[in-house]
Amino acid sequence: MLKKQHPLPPTATLTVGLDTVWVLLCAFLVFFMNAGFGMLETGFCRQKNAVNILAKNLVVFALATIAYWAIGFGLMFGDGNPILGTTGWFVSGADNSPAIDNYEGVFSALNWTGVPLFAKFLFQLVFAGTAATIVSGAVAERIKFVSFLIFSLVLTGVLYPITGHWIWGWRLVSWHGLLGLCRFYCGSLGRRLGSFCRRSFPRTSVRPLFPNWGNCHAWSQYEYCDFGLFDSLVGLVWL
Repeated sequence: MLKKQHPLPPTATLTVGLDTVWVLLCAFLVFFMNAGFGMLETGFCRQKNAVNILAKNLVVFALATIAYWAIGFGLMFGDGNPILGTTGWFVSGADNSPAIDNYEGVFSALNWTGVPLFAKFLFQLVFAGTAATIVSGAVAERIKFVSFLIFSLVLTGVLYPITGHWIWGWRLVSWHGLLGLCRFYCGSLGRRLGSFCRRSFPRTSVRPLFPNWGNCHAWSQYEYCDFGLFDSLVGLVWL
């Protein structure tokens, strides 16, 4: 049983509100990286496969959302053992976010950020979905639609969360003096793991059509997502 929460003072309520808006804004920007990847991949494939590429990016993120909500977030941030989280399935369980100093819940790996639980979930979800989208460009025109959907479910529901838990839950990177590094590394986990999976597929020659727009779009959102890793607008302004 959680203790009854006392109302926050006005300044603390304002801080939580600003931080939440900041995290959500950065999450939306990272989400739109998928649009950039979609345009980039479509520009590097044949015209007859354009619809398949765009449909794949849309459906993959939808399935990634379900997988990460059901088991991924719990595996990644739920309390458990050094290998994986064993609590927090379906983003449920004890939690008194946005409390920080007196946090009581099953997601103690995220007790340092003072935003509501589902704001934390959304921000981490978009990175998980991005990890699967990175791979889709490497297998464009070379993999069956259903096969890639199954791969994406495994990646976002199991592989990505367990790898993330080794960093966040097990705290592989020391919190003492390296908290900023740990946040950055965890934020870039989607890019690193996605790139690793992408490189496991052999490369083929392609004929570029019009990928520049998508490349610029994805890169612009990439820059914004690193600011969101602070999970605090007030803390970022203070820095």
